Amino acid sequence: MNISIGSNIKVMRDKKRITQKQLATYLGVTEQAVSRWESGGGYPDIGLLPSIASFFSVSTDELLGVSSDERAQRLAEIRRKIDELCETGDNNEETLRESRIWAAEFPGEEDIQAQLANEICRLNIWEEKPDLKLLKEAEIIYRTLIDTTKKPDFRNDCIESLAFLYAVGFKDILRAEEACNTLTS
Repeated sequence: MNISIGSNIKVMRDKKRITQKQLATYLGVTEQAVSRWESGGGYPDIGLLPSIASFFSVSTDELLGVSSDERAQRLAEIRRKIDELCETGDNNEETLRESRIWAAEFPGEEDIQAQLANEICRLNIWEEKPDLKLLKEAEIIYRTLIDTTKKPDFRNDCIESLAFLYAVGFKDILRAEEACNTLTS
């Protein structure tokens, strides 16, 4: 994501026809600080973001240059690609790379994080000598999702995937059984 807060502040300040000094006085910062933000030489302190957004009557997302419509469109596009991957069964280094990009772009989206873990497993779990470091990464993702999700069905899906990872990837039937025992009926 490209942070464009400085140029956004300048545009909004110009629209409101106020000076850097007036904005600085309102925020309790120096005029030089506002100038630095607008020229791209720095960013406002995170604690100032709500005050700046309030001053211009915009959301903090708008202040940062994040469009909720663009975000929703991007998420829909990623989810379509994930559905296509699941339908075609295409899994290779490129799909793993894409899954990593999506997971980094949307770290709070559980289904996208699960896609990354699933992709890691699909590429490595059936190998004669799977990459245990990658499988450990998938395990951590599944465990995090299991511990943090509020959706019971999604939690169960992650537990099943984790149990499968233990049984097939790590060849650890005991841990697979322990995972299965945590499934809700």
